[in-house]
Amino acid sequence: MENRGGRAVIRVSERFHALVAAQVTLAVVGSAIGSPPAYAASCALPAALRVAVEERGSVAAGVALVASAPSCCGLRAGDIVRQANGTRVSRCADLEPVAAEALARGLALLLAVERDGELIAVAAMTRESEQRVLAGASERAPADRALTAPAAGGGAATGVPEHADAKRAATAPGAERAVSATEGPSSTTERAAATARVPEPRPTPRPRRAATLPARAEAPPELRQRAAAAASALARVDDAAAPGVPLVVYERRLGDAEAAIAALEFGVAAADAAVHDFIEDAVALHRTARDVRRTQLQMLGQAEVDRRGSSAGTVPYFSDSKVPDWVAAYPFLADAILEPPHETHAPFPGEASGRWSAERALELLWQRARAASSELATWSRS
Repeated sequence: MENRGGRAVIRVSERFHALVAAQVTLAVVGSAIGSPPAYAASCALPAALRVAVEERGSVAAGVALVASAPSCCGLRAGDIVRQANGTRVSRCADLEPVAAEALARGLALLLAVERDGELIAVAAMTRESEQRVLAGASERAPADRALTAPAAGGGAATGVPEHADAKRAATAPGAERAVSATEGPSSTTERAAATARVPEPRPTPRPRRAATLPARAEAPPELRQRAAAAASALARVDDAAAPGVPLVVYERRLGDAEAAIAALEFGVAAADAAVHDFIEDAVALHRTARDVRRTQLQMLGQAEVDRRGSSAGTVPYFSDSKVPDWVAAYPFLADAILEPPHETHAPFPGEASGRWSAERALELLWQRARAASSELATWSRS
């Protein structure tokens, strides 16, 4: 009887401990759900933009970027930052490079923030940029007052909404509002948002003029030997010109080729200059391909797109990015453009990104680089 009683006591004790463990587990999970963020780290944003944002994470809510303090641009503490200059952001690593680029290029940092269930646009800028916007607003103030003067019937001028109504229309979900000469933004922030996304004018690169090799009769044996050495160096880069080769390997091969070519001593004669220009054209194709791969990987990392997925080769771009410069320098790269950027009016006037195929651009660049290396190797043979 005592032994069986002892076994019964042991079984009850085991069940009791299991029940206690389950209750403790539920308590931990429940406290995690209702607890404050598990961590909060401040983003390293340029101080000139005067914006304070934290990366906050928790077991239940995940990771998000939250404004930790009010700012001069209308950002409030607790606002959740969803986009920055058209790029979706959820971590400091996503927001920091966009903010740094905006400051370097003298642009406003346009943030799409979620506040009380609504999406609101705010524009963060330096004091100097803000003063320029205010100066422009004061110059246009008489014209704005004339356009918004009450009509004879007591209402606003025909076709021009009141500032309050215009602001509600601009911030309403799904609303589109075109800003024209007869309708001005109702605040400094809206005016900055209306102009900051307009690409800055800059000179368009000219198409590169392809160099040609001189006649073999004009090239001495020493020049053909240097050309053969350059062709050999370029061939090693061609071997690494493939999507499956890591970018670091491709960059190292290109750096080695540039160093080997720089060590070759080309003369000042016309034939030497022609051969050197031809080699530089081949190297420039590889340099552009390297920059394309860098941009592709950077954009995929910001958008959190799997590099192995089918959409990894499609990259968004704006008209003031590097893509139009590459197409201008190499017109054949226009074949990689899937959709050009276009104008948009929501949540504020600006530009919607286009799409281009980085994989197609690399294929076209590498195809011409290999053709140049092969032509150089054939020309250099005795």
